[in-house]
Amino acid sequence: MKKTIMTFLTIPFITLPIALITNDFFIGMVLSVLASYGIYMFWDAFFDTIKKEEV
Repeated sequence: MKKTIMTFLTIPFITLPIALITNDFFIGMVLSVLASYGIYMFWDAFFDTIKKEEV
């Protein structure tokens, strides 16, 4: 659940630069979706690392 919440909180900060760089709606949307998938993978690894260090 934490990973999903952190991903949704991070998406606006990734979408805005992508939109400003590409200036194209469709390419921007594709890159934003791919970036959000990558961000979810980042948060997944981050929280897994934290969980391993707690034990």
